[in-house]
Amino acid sequence: MKPLVLRITLAGRAAFICSALWIVAAHARDIDTILTGERGHALRGFDPVAYFTLDSAVRGDTAYALEWADVTWLFSSDKHRRLFVENPSKYVPQYGGFCAYGVRFWRKVVTNPRAFSIVDGKLYLNLNDRIRKQWEKRTARNIRKADHRWARVQWKDRT
Repeated sequence: MKPLVLRITLAGRAAFICSALWIVAAHARDIDTILTGERGHALRGFDPVAYFTLDSAVRGDTAYALEWADVTWLFSSDKHRRLFVENPSKYVPQYGGFCAYGVRFWRKVVTNPRAFSIVDGKLYLNLNDRIRKQWEKRTARNIRKADHRWARVQWKDRT
């Protein structure tokens, strides 16, 4: 009789462990590492290339959509979409598009795509223009801290 009880106990434990791992994995998939808007578009539908080519936040168009890193990116033109395809890492915002100043303080905060800075060829977004101005007061220090912290912050839920 003991072997049967032992087998049931081991089977029960294995089922519990598998269930727990499934829940953890499902939650991990729900955590955003790239900020999306209500429609699931990266950068809330803004064109990542326009920040560099036009020095402006420009809304993208679904006619120029592209799936990259499991997220839909919108572009304002076919030319911008092609530039992105050639070198995505050049155009993808730092910290997945979450607030750079927030990451510096261990927070994962949504951003306003119009509150942006380009520093050393990299795109940084912030919560709003007031926060962007704070970020820019000590840019190098803030980037160092945020770069160091992003590895852990990226797995948090957004606030």
